[in-house]
Amino acid sequence: IGRMNARYPIQVLLTALLFTSLCGYGILTVKIESDPIKLWTPPDSDVMKEKERFDSTFGPFFRMNVMFFTSTNASAPILHPDNIRKIRDIQNRIKNLTALHDGQLVRYSDLCFRPIPGRDCWVTSVTEYWSYWDTVDPQDPPRRLD
Repeated sequence: IGRMNARYPIQVLLTALLFTSLCGYGILTVKIESDPIKLWTPPDSDVMKEKERFDSTFGPFFRMNVMFFTSTNASAPILHPDNIRKIRDIQNRIKNLTALHDGQLVRYSDLCFRPIPGRDCWVTSVTEYWSYWDTVDPQDPPRRLD
């Protein structure tokens, strides 16, 4: 290989440049797909047909975000009033988040999912058990789910 490179340097360089250019041409036609449904599901599959029927009936798919909480006190269950208060406080901080985007103030309420237009955002939380009360009575006995 070394002798060939030494004897025909121009031809070797042009061949390498041509090969690299042909391989690099593919980069120009690459389309990045980030939709997981399109990534993992064939477009003509039964699943996609059912999804299209579902979306046309109930509306498009949305992504739900989930947070898992654990108790910081090993002796207290997660449903202890102190933990519920902490979860409620975190939930309220999230609901009060704001950000500046392109010079406009964007709130959580601008981005959340509302199954019924004009109503509150859909939030599934353990605090719903207490109907989003601002206080959880510290005298309440801890609840156990057995």
